[in-house]
Amino acid sequence: MPSTMPFCLKATIPFSNGKSSKAINPIAAPIPCIFEAVVTMSLLSFTLKNPEISPAPTAKIPIERSMKTARTGNFALNDKKYTPATMLLGLIYEKPLNAYEIIKHLNYMNVKWWFNIADSTVYSTLKTLEKKEYIIGTAEKVGNMPDRTVYNLSEKGKDEFISTLKASILQFNYDTNIFSIAAFFLNTFTSEEQQKLLQERLTVLQKYRTGIEKQVNPLWENEVSATHSANVKRMIDLVDAEITGTNRLLDSCSKNDCGTHIPQAEQLQA
Repeated sequence: MPSTMPFCLKATIPFSNGKSSKAINPIAAPIPCIFEAVVTMSLLSFTLKNPEISPAPTAKIPIERSMKTARTGNFALNDKKYTPATMLLGLIYEKPLNAYEIIKHLNYMNVKWWFNIADSTVYSTLKTLEKKEYIIGTAEKVGNMPDRTVYNLSEKGKDEFISTLKASILQFNYDTNIFSIAAFFLNTFTSEEQQKLLQERLTVLQKYRTGIEKQVNPLWENEVSATHSANVKRMIDLVDAEITGTNRLLDSCSKNDCGTHIPQAEQLQA
């Protein structure tokens, strides 16, 4: 048979008359395919009858959507795993900064241990953000030093930054860096706004947990491997961790202790 035939037809089921076990019985060979089709249709039918087991799709992140064709370094800015744009916009939102100051902030925050942004990525991302008119660069002269470019957020950049923060908070993604970055800039909102956003996030997380948990039932576990079952339960563990972390942030805001996470200039100069 050709090499492109379905996997299940590659099974070598022997003839009952003692022929070579390597021969393919044209009558018995399709049996695995029939069984596979029945199991697949059963699972599909179960899913269609229980649409709530599938979590709703996550919200689009504005910056990712509007910058989907831009590239910096070796990664796409719309790639959630490698998007430093929100981090840089957040730092510049707090105060005008040049590239060197941004790098010092990132080092002070120990970002490299969970979201490593190379120095070259900072420079290339700033260029892309400026091209997209999210930031405005102004040349400054300090003594005999070469001119340096200090960046401010444009009104367009502020709008995109706020929209991105809200979208990042109000979605669940297994790439936890998205929410981790947004959490650094919660102080962008008032205490009341923070509490409202975090409460809404808890609602989203609980819906995800409920949806995934409904999938775990005796019928389903009998039809999948133990590894598959364990992995789905691991996904529940990840959602639980996000619920715990969000509650911790919410408790902090409830105590009116929603302080800034961004180091001040005098701390960086120490």
